[in-house]
Parts: sequence; C-alpha cells; structure tokens
Amino acid sequence: MTKVLPKRLIEILNSPISPGNRHAWLLKMAGFLVARFPAEKAHDLLNKMAEIIGKPESQFNGETQNILKYLADKRDTSSTRIEQTVPMCDKDEALRASILQSYKPLFDQTTKSSASEAILSLFRENEVICYGSDLYKPLSAAPIALAPYAASMQYIVSNPISDAEGIENEKGVVIRCQDNIDYRKYLVVEFDDPALSKIDQATLLSALDRVVPLVLVVDSGGKSLHGWFDVQLVQESKIRNFFRLAIKLGADSNMWNKGSWVRMPGGKRYKDGSQAIEQKILFLRKQTL
Repeated sequence: MTKVLPKRLIEILNSPISPGNRHAWLLKMAGFLVARFPAEKAHDLLNKMAEIIGKPESQFNGETQNILKYLADKRDTSSTRIEQTVPMCDKDEALRASILQSYKPLFDQTTKSSASEAILSLFRENEVICYGSDLYKPLSAAPIALAPYAASMQYIVSNPISDAEGIENEKGVVIRCQDNIDYRKYLVVEFDDPALSKIDQATLLSALDRVVPLVLVVDSGGKSLHGWFDVQLVQESKIRNFFRLAIKLGADSNMWNKGSWVRMPGGKRYKDGSQAIEQKILFLRKQTL
C-alpha cells in the first residue's frame, strides 16, 4: 500500500529554500517533526530532510543545531500540541508599582499602522491565519488573502494554524482548536485589571519588552491593550517564566491558550446598537520573516 504523506509535510517540502527563508523552512520542518517524534529522532530526521532536498547540514551555518536546542527546550511534554498548564502565580502589587514609577512607554498613543500592514508583517506568506468576524465562525486564510479585508474583522488567533480546512475531533471538523495550532509564535499579554489605565498598561508592556521582544500593541476598543510578544525562538522554560512575570503584573492568565481569540490589529469592534470602534494599532515593530 502506498503511504500518503501528510498534507502539512508536502507543503513544507514544496516550499522553496533561499538564503532569505532558510531559517523559516528549518523552523517549520522542525515544528512538524517534534510534534510527532522524540527530540533525538526529530534531530536525525531534520538532517535527513535537509540532505534529501540537497541542503546538507553544513550549508545551514549551525542553524540546525540552534533549532534542535530550541526543540529540546520546547518539548516539555510528549507533544508540542498538548497545551501545558498555565504558569500561575500571585499578583505582586509592589513590583507593579515599582515598574510603573520607573518605566515609560516605548510607544505613544498616536502611533498607527494599517491592519493590512500588520498582517503582512506578523505572518510569513506560507502561514495560515485563523480569524473571524465573530466568536463563533472561525475562518482561515493566507496573510496575502486576509490583508485586504482584515480591517473589517474583530478577531484573530495570534499563532498560525496547521490545516486551513480544519481537523476532525469529537466536535467534527474544526479550524480553531489546540490540535490545529502549528506552533506558538506569539504570546499575547492583556491586562484585565480595571485599576490600570491604558498608559499604565503601555508602561507594563514596555517593561516586559526588556525580557521578550514586543512586536505589536493593539487597543481592544474597550478597556485593555493587547501586547504581542515574539516567542518563536524562546526556550519553553523562559516563555513560562516570562508569562509568570506578566501574571504577577496583572495579566490575564487565559491568554496562555495558544488558540485564544484576540482582537484583530486594526480591525473593528462591533457592539449591539452602537457604532463600530476601531481596534487601533498603537505599536508595530516590523518583523524580519
């Protein structure tokens, strides 16, 4: 019987490799392998995959070894698809007060970029994005397809998904679920404490930027700001410690879920009987994808 390769693997193998996207290809292949094999086996397979397409390990200038270390640190469970428990801790009011007195926001409230610009900056062209106009009907699209109408949407998942058509589970075929998250690319921090003004939130997000790079800040159109932090090459233990720090400062622990809905950058917030509110982009750090 002929074995059919998984659709995701075929897509990765068909992706052209050039000096500009070499690391991205390795990261995607590594993510596919580590979700299915022990780290050492993933190591061997990653090297073999590179050789098969005529790219021996020596051509990657040590990148393979760095990514393999990344895999080992990320693999705290038997599968990267298994959501780990939230790194809980108590709020530290004294620490928060000290930061609010010592730091200033690295962005101002007038900075503005378009929804289209944000989508194309945050995601690679071969990644698949989950988004929606409401909470109940998730859709999927490539960045180039979503960009023209992202400004009319309310929600997005900050991490790429594996299958644009969804995967089958006990609920049927679903697009937005843990098993369909490709990998944790961004961790979104939201402060849901009503005692914090938006200036306070901007200050705390700016302080956290010293630990993990802050790449995007979105005004939810309500009381909070959403800060996107780039964690795709950060060790799992450091991601957990980072989020524990954010919780100490008052962040919403629910954002640990890789498949959480967050506000679409530059999108619209719709409320019954009222005019749509723009979810303004307050800060966008251009990514080198």
